[in-house]
Amino acid sequence: MQKQMEDKLTLVNFRDLGGLKVANGKKIKPNLIYRTTMFNPITPTDFKHIEDMHLDTVLDFRSPGEVKEQKDILPNNVEYIEACVFNSEKFKDMAPTKRTRLMMVFMSRKKVDELYDLMIELYAYMPYVKEAFSKMFKCMDEHKTFAFHCTSGKDRTGIAAMLIELTFGRTYEQVVDQYLHSNTARKEYNEYLTKKINKIPTAQFRKDFAIYSLGVHKELIDSAYNSIFSKYDTFKDFLKDVYGITEEQIKDWEDYYLE
Repeated sequence: MQKQMEDKLTLVNFRDLGGLKVANGKKIKPNLIYRTTMFNPITPTDFKHIEDMHLDTVLDFRSPGEVKEQKDILPNNVEYIEACVFNSEKFKDMAPTKRTRLMMVFMSRKKVDELYDLMIELYAYMPYVKEAFSKMFKCMDEHKTFAFHCTSGKDRTGIAAMLIELTFGRTYEQVVDQYLHSNTARKEYNEYLTKKINKIPTAQFRKDFAIYSLGVHKELIDSAYNSIFSKYDTFKDFLKDVYGITEEQIKDWEDYYLE
């Protein structure tokens, strides 16, 4: 049994963007861009897997409170960049810390109901967090091999993946498919967490929201997508206006990251 545990990869929702098809018939090259959860290796297989990624950089989209509770464990030669996405006062309590989890246990029904709407607003807000995602685009300018993550590898990480995928010309249907794959990748772990949540002595409406938060949902990614295309005719227009990204930069990224 111990041998089986040592041989198991425990990084939940880890994915290489390599192999994803883009609009021009090309694919994203493997072993260059990764999305994942926080780097908390447990088994020897985990440590070897991280070493074998040959990363230049890791982008951490978590809040300072999340980072303080669980720092990434990385090889010494990997550059670590904090790039907090929940940098607005309005959304600071959406970060999954011990404090916010404890707050949930005592929230009123009205407050919990408001959280569903706040999630929609959060997704509409996230594509515009220039302070965080500009650091990701800078990695691409520098042709880095990099990984990006939040706590669960699904919400902030899902938005980052959407930005990269749309930049390379993937369709929205393809983006949604990758986003929703987190429900499959995290299925076993979410079932484990759901059992723990259901044992908490609190009202069911609080448990329902906590369980909802474990997954990803199309209405959320729709909110992010619509927040872009309700203002811009093309994704390149969005990139230029919000991030100052030029056609020349995109062409350079395509030359380096696509095959």
